[in-house]
Amino acid sequence: MEEAAATDNSGMEGYSGGRATGFGRNGAPVNCKINEQSKNNVARRCRVLASRLGIGSADLPDIEGYVNQYMDKKFSTGKKGDLIIGACIYITCRKNKLPVTLLDISRVVQYNMFEVGKYFTRAKVKLQLRDLEFESGVLIDHMLSSLEVPENMRRRINALSQDILTETKDIEVGRRPNIVAGAAIILACQANNIDIEKGLVAKVVHASTTTVGKRLAELKTYFVNLAKSMLPFAETVTVKTVHNIVPDAIKHLKVVKPLQQRENDRVKTSPKYKE
Repeated sequence: MEEAAATDNSGMEGYSGGRATGFGRNGAPVNCKINEQSKNNVARRCRVLASRLGIGSADLPDIEGYVNQYMDKKFSTGKKGDLIIGACIYITCRKNKLPVTLLDISRVVQYNMFEVGKYFTRAKVKLQLRDLEFESGVLIDHMLSSLEVPENMRRRINALSQDILTETKDIEVGRRPNIVAGAAIILACQANNIDIEKGLVAKVVHASTTTVGKRLAELKTYFVNLAKSMLPFAETVTVKTVHNIVPDAIKHLKVVKPLQQRENDRVKTSPKYKE
């Protein structure tokens, strides 16, 4: 419509040539007008998608700024445009610690989560961004709000879930972090005598109940093995009962690990070690 209007010079003074010269009304290049319109459309789309995700106006300048940098005056609409905007929204959420996941964004832009993730990776490289690690506390808090966890227990469950993820971080390698986080929430709830169904967690993390169960079993097995290596009553600990000792095991590790690190540092700086 913009291009058609620009080439219609009937009754317009000061119009020079339209399509033939590449200039529109008042001598402005037609492609500049089209580009400005595209920019406005992209900005409007940023606001719409951000609003659907519950992102406030305070974060919009960051989203639009990343989009403008990525598109570099070549404003895309349609599928590609939505994927770029989705990626830039996710970057903003990581930077500003907003509780929005790739799954949330994929539902809003209505494209596969892995496609959004691919554009997120491209955007990180193109914009030369670092330090975009997703804080587990933000993810867990977001998930707890969707689960049937008593509000007065959420802070405690969040803290214990984060401790579980920190202690078992090697398990997360090669696995979707939201599923491991969901399993950590179940284990933290069990440790606090809160019954939570795996099926409900599976819906929140968009995975099967079987997959959530496997991640939970991996976490429990880790703590069973940990208990056997450091606790005197370890022979009584099983996968079915390990949730009872998880809080105490983590407290013990928080005391022991710094002492072990201090001892290792002392040994490394000793003259015998250097020889």
